[in-house]
Amino acid sequence: MEYKANQSSSKNNLRTNKLTASLINLGCPKNQVLAEKIIYWLEQNDFSYVSFSELMPYNFVIVNTCGYLKTARMETDLLLEKLQTYHQRNPQANIIFLGCDVTLRADSLEAKYPEFTFLREKDSLAALNHYFKLTHKTNGIYQTISDEQYAYIQIAEGCDHQCSYCLIPTIKGKYSSFPLEGILQQVNNIIQRFSIKEVILIAQDTSSYGKDLQGHQSLIDVAKNLSELKDLKWIRCLYLYPTSRPDFFRELLSVPKVVPYLDLPLQHVSKKILHAMNRPVLTDHFIEKIMALKKDFPSLAVRTTFIVGFPGETEEEFQNLLKSLETYQFDRAGFFAYSAEPHTKAQQLESSISEEVKENRLKMAYETQRMISEKINQKWIHQTLPVLIEKYDPIRKGFTGRTTREAPEIDNSVFIPTTLANPRKLCGQLVPMLIEEADAYRIKGRLLSL
Repeated sequence: MEYKANQSSSKNNLRTNKLTASLINLGCPKNQVLAEKIIYWLEQNDFSYVSFSELMPYNFVIVNTCGYLKTARMETDLLLEKLQTYHQRNPQANIIFLGCDVTLRADSLEAKYPEFTFLREKDSLAALNHYFKLTHKTNGIYQTISDEQYAYIQIAEGCDHQCSYCLIPTIKGKYSSFPLEGILQQVNNIIQRFSIKEVILIAQDTSSYGKDLQGHQSLIDVAKNLSELKDLKWIRCLYLYPTSRPDFFRELLSVPKVVPYLDLPLQHVSKKILHAMNRPVLTDHFIEKIMALKKDFPSLAVRTTFIVGFPGETEEEFQNLLKSLETYQFDRAGFFAYSAEPHTKAQQLESSISEEVKENRLKMAYETQRMISEKINQKWIHQTLPVLIEKYDPIRKGFTGRTTREAPEIDNSVFIPTTLANPRKLCGQLVPMLIEEADAYRIKGRLLSL
């Protein structure tokens, strides 16, 4: 739950006359970007930012919430109870909640927790400016990076797709691309201040970037401009949407520095279920063309996600989903048990699936994919890939890192044993690695050159 920024940029010093502020961040990488911008905002407005600890007193505690799923809102509820106890011990602390969950539930939360402040505005930085009566503007460009090797860069906000199970359009509004110039300025600023090697482009739908901008700019334009930055090594695109033609993805992967990695949530393979989800009804031909890109991009990793237990999903449709996993051999796949969210069209659908059935299907899907991912990873044994060395583990005496085939946090880990006398000097470097062992979740290798 707590959020720890890059210590080189945080002012972790309570022996100061500045007002102290801390941040607790909940949710996905898009929320992480907002958290990083809030920390930068705090520092620029002369607060002393300190990583959160229940044992420490603060003038302000800011909570960045997520409201996308019921489980995320439950996390907010648990934190509210926890912070009530903290507030009783530290009554001088001003505890401020903002973000997606507050946008959805401000009235009920205010009624239950009158001692806390809930900022309803969708633009959280503007909300903080109004709350503190400040005029400082960041224009969303600057952020304080929480990891030394990579940075998430949000390129758009909101969503125009009307998936029947999703709250995002309600929470975030219509799709709005950030100006290309601002994105480039943001990445330049980050590269100058931090030693990151990879930027990860995110939005609710990155493949729709630029459709609302004049000049017909696109995600490919963003990638081409970023690829010209000298000190940037990798560009990774997450949350692509499967309506773009396969040639779009081929062109994207052809951009220098764009890693061979496609994150393309499909959500299901049943035409009936996809129609009920109000998702694109994909043909086998589309998926086959995506997987065929591996012929031109041999190290390409294709990640997708599926929802199991959607209302009306029959056992036959679920079994067909498992067969599709076997047929297409996705490198990575994530699965979610359907959750009926308030104010969504899917909540009104009949033929709901029991929680027990949903959990059983979730386990079966993960086990099927586990065997597939293990088989795919083992095909890479005795092959060489570049690895971005991220950290040194003194207990295990080795490096952790990622190849182009792994996104942070969601994909398998990579471990490289080492006997170097000064191993930390390699952190942040790209080095060739020979893969020696692999299973579904772990890859072990050996560095070939130093």
